[in-house]
Amino acid sequence: MRVGSNFPGAVLILKGAVPDRTRGFGHTAPTYVSRFPGSVSHGQGGTFIYRSTMADRDPKAEKAEFRRVLRLWRNSLDPAQRDQWSRAAAGHAQYALNLPRALTIGGYRAIGSEADPLPLLVALSDAGHRVALPVVTERDAALVFRLWSAETPLVPAGFGTSAPGPHAETVLPDLLIVPLLGYDGSGTRLGYGGGYYDRTIAALPDRPLLVGFGFSGQRCDAIPAEPHDIALDAVVTETGLVRVTARLAFARDPAPNPAPNPAPNPAPLGQRKD
Repeated sequence: MRVGSNFPGAVLILKGAVPDRTRGFGHTAPTYVSRFPGSVSHGQGGTFIYRSTMADRDPKAEKAEFRRVLRLWRNSLDPAQRDQWSRAAAGHAQYALNLPRALTIGGYRAIGSEADPLPLLVALSDAGHRVALPVVTERDAALVFRLWSAETPLVPAGFGTSAPGPHAETVLPDLLIVPLLGYDGSGTRLGYGGGYYDRTIAALPDRPLLVGFGFSGQRCDAIPAEPHDIALDAVVTETGLVRVTARLAFARDPAPNPAPNPAPNPAPLGQRKD
């Protein structure tokens, strides 16, 4: 284990090659941390410390460092593992959301190493919900959601995403399933920094329910929140759905019997156990 780089406003990061349990004990991968001032975690390779070097921390700079570290972690996952965890998360969401009526649900098509909600979107559509996908119409505008089904042809929708073409009906979602780079226990979501979902939610006439979709290894102790950040109501990962606010009160508790061959739980960043 060796000490890595110092970053402005943060941080002593310990990094090096340690056994990666998600791929077997014969594999090694970088060790990352996302902890904040005063917190210490004992990790697989030693003690992780994340500490501020400035009296006044810059949330934007800290978020940028979180994005870098979390993207590296997610990109390091084996594609087959990501697929397994995505399917496990979809199964948990399908059971736990327990939607009381047919809703209009905004989802997304995964790009890169994102958790893939496609199995969940197909199941929700089959259950009678209207499912829509987001479209980037202008760089600084709110997202537009177009109605989708598994048979709908897709066209490029901006920033590497795909969605139904302009012929599809535009809808207003009651519930949004959103991608994320990171999240914390208070529901703060770390996205890619473009502000699309914040602008979209602020522009909607009624605030939709917000459910983050990702992996448990993306959980952080605390993500710096800014005034424009809108908290998630719940987060669903391969380990289950966690309610953050009472707005999702109709959600079921975790299933009494886990799905067959559940994905192993990756240790959350900054909370790895010996």
